[in-house]
Amino acid sequence: MKSGLALVAFAAGLLVAGAAHAQAPGAVPAGPPAAPPPTQASPPGYAPAPPPVAVAGGGERRGFTFGIGIGGGSIQCEDNQCDELETLSLNLHLGAMVRPRLAIAVDLWGNYHFDYGDSSLRSDEVLTSLSFASVVLRGWATPRLWFQGGISGATFAQRVEVPGGRDVENTTDTVAAVVFGVGYELLTSDRYSLDLSLRFGAGDFSDELDVDGSLTSGAFMVGFNWF
Repeated sequence: MKSGLALVAFAAGLLVAGAAHAQAPGAVPAGPPAAPPPTQASPPGYAPAPPPVAVAGGGERRGFTFGIGIGGGSIQCEDNQCDELETLSLNLHLGAMVRPRLAIAVDLWGNYHFDYGDSSLRSDEVLTSLSFASVVLRGWATPRLWFQGGISGATFAQRVEVPGGRDVENTTDTVAAVVFGVGYELLTSDRYSLDLSLRFGAGDFSDELDVDGSLTSGAFMVGFNWF
């Protein structure tokens, strides 16, 4: 009996000594496990930031952008004051990506109508053109769908080649204009894209030509772009 009591007393002494050691001065008691680092979340009421334009090539679009386009379109007068002219449309733009889904660019767009052998003008060839030089913003609503618009200067010109090889050309002053466009990328990556686009432009030539209002142009184009 005495030996049993001695064992209980010895065990109790060990427990008391261990507790005293754990709470010794200078000791740091173990705390709860560290919480995981907070995840980055969007502020309340705001949607997450959009992803880059295209990541098919493993990255995102940055730096300069360059593109060319070709297609067909027309030149028209406001209120049908003149005949609609079918045109060959050409485009060139150079700019830079300012955000993964936004670019700013200088955009040159020309629409050209060729008329051969017009006997009423006693000419061999008549070239009519409506051209736009613009500063545009192009933004991607999705990785493939983009919209663009900007302010522009428009010029209307007509060149007549008369018999004997002499050219007579009439060109208006540059007038204020606006341009809009929408496009869809058929092939897309972080380095290039192939797209289809619709374009529209209008300039007020009422002080330059015998028309009361604007000349407008629209075009359907195929474009190739590098980033």
